[in-house]
Amino acid sequence: MRESLISGLLLIVAFLTVNGQNITQIDHQKMMYADSTRRGKPFSKNPFVIHFGDRYLMYSSVLPVKGSDAEVFLYQGKYFMYFATRDPGFKIQMQGVASAPENTNFNREEWTHLSKDGPILKPELPWEGECIEAASIIERNNMLYMFYAGAYDNAPQQIGVATSKDGIKWERLFNEPFLRNGKPGEWNYSESGHPNICDDVDKTYLFYQGNKDNGNTWWISNVAVFWNEQGPYLKK
Repeated sequence: MRESLISGLLLIVAFLTVNGQNITQIDHQKMMYADSTRRGKPFSKNPFVIHFGDRYLMYSSVLPVKGSDAEVFLYQGKYFMYFATRDPGFKIQMQGVASAPENTNFNREEWTHLSKDGPILKPELPWEGECIEAASIIERNNMLYMFYAGAYDNAPQQIGVATSKDGIKWERLFNEPFLRNGKPGEWNYSESGHPNICDDVDKTYLFYQGNKDNGNTWWISNVAVFWNEQGPYLKK
């Protein structure tokens, strides 16, 4: 029997240990996760949740953090791989996309770069700063929804949403952040970023990273996402 995602992950957070050391948890009312075994301080970024067998697994980055964002999503008989890239001046971060057939064995030669003429999404709104990254994709009623991070870490980074019918051409659903950073003193004052959108039976959860100390520590939390005819929304 499948557990709900939120209760399953709360159970993992409450009892998880790494190398015999407890994982830090600070809030019993909501999911708050961070690994403090590497540096003696909470530090977990870039959440990615999958359903595997009868449980959910959450992958995250811990110190040292290296690598680039990538998301692979199967849609209309093709795999679409969304990735972060930068302009020639290495200043502006943007989203690109490549595709491969559904029967691919994921060799390099089977991928076709679909954004050679320009990025599929680049920062244009004031809150997006100089960065769009960390695309996370979900499908609803033959429409793709991309939850993405706008602005670099702690700028503050916040989360937006864009839509596409073909996986290549994307339009923003909102001009303002879908999920904002917190207020002064709150745990996510410096950012609410790096989204991972995840379905759990009849529920949807948005996982994200945040901190209130300009990146000295990092936490992972989640929030329930609801849907109507206009798309996703959050309850206040």
